Amino acid sequence: MLLSICLSVSVQAALNCIVCDKTPLVGRYWKHPHGELCPDCYRIDTRCDVCQLPIKKDFIKTKDGRYICKFEKDDVVIDEELAKVIFKSAVSSVLYVSSQQMRLRGPYPDVRMFDIDYWNDNGSARMPGKMRRGGFSQTRSIGNRYTHNVILLSGLPKDELISVSAHEYTHLWINENRPESRNIETDTLEGICELVAYKVCERAGFTNQLSRIVKNPYTKGRILDALESSKRMGFADVLNWVKRGNGERLPYRGSAMTTRSVPRPTPTTRPSPPGPSRPNRPVNSARSTPPPAPNRATPARPTPTNSTDSGIRLTSIARTSRGFRAEINGVQFYQGDLKRISIQGRLANLQCIEVTGRSVMFSINRERPLKLELSR
Repeated sequence: MLLSICLSVSVQAALNCIVCDKTPLVGRYWKHPHGELCPDCYRIDTRCDVCQLPIKKDFIKTKDGRYICKFEKDDVVIDEELAKVIFKSAVSSVLYVSSQQMRLRGPYPDVRMFDIDYWNDNGSARMPGKMRRGGFSQTRSIGNRYTHNVILLSGLPKDELISVSAHEYTHLWINENRPESRNIETDTLEGICELVAYKVCERAGFTNQLSRIVKNPYTKGRILDALESSKRMGFADVLNWVKRGNGERLPYRGSAMTTRSVPRPTPTTRPSPPGPSRPNRPVNSARSTPPPAPNRATPARPTPTNSTDSGIRLTSIARTSRGFRAEINGVQFYQGDLKRISIQGRLANLQCIEVTGRSVMFSINRERPLKLELSR
């Protein structure tokens, strides 16, 4: 995650360093998605494994030495039992998007969590030029019987862990269904696993994961082939190709495909103070899709509590590297997300228009905007 350099001006509102709380920042400072950094903290070598924020205090550390900062620690999974619950949720979503076509014949996988990223030779730090795998899967066969094992890396954000779980489960399904005589290119197999993860994340509304999957160099571009084949053949026929198809690679090539169809999360920006403008900061606002404007004829009225009579409940708001994330009726939303949620036993489309540190602006089935605030 890149940091931009800025110069403070005397008339702007006082800034404080988000790592050491030093204030005001005078002269040169650095801009991180979570806020501003003083020169001393910028030089700290210990960084968050998720967002690369310098680490000084209020963090957690995995057994293999990875640090998670105060902004990310509530969003990552380090408990094995929680990881198993998330894996099970991902499997349910895989079965849904495949219309039950990907149900395993063997027993349910044995899922474990490991702190040490031992299956990678290039380390686990999220630094440019390095890759790391978030999971590993294995199938053993004795005659017509199968047993499955999955290892998941600790310290992954929940949405990424769902993506990794769907990917590893797909490997197990391929192990059961690909004929022994069938040779499929390794990168193509990885691309198909990422296609399933893409479908799962698309259903859940994890827009940042869609972008990560498409841009990840791990499949050497085969994810684009898989997306293109799914578009032309249909997802079910891609799965049938694994079982009964010909060739080592999928029939359609996605090299000309772009990522413009992948929705981007809308970043949270800080309003500029009065007076001379600050130097430009790369907040990617030009590339983001703005949230729909509230209906001015029926302005949203803040609700003083965190729930409504119609069954909509705001549970929590957390600050992450992508901005503020709200949990509404058990579903996580970032600004701009559109997801289906259950409201008093019925499904509805909830559009998250805006998330701040204390409130959420949203609309149900594209009706007039509503606002909920966290109870103090």
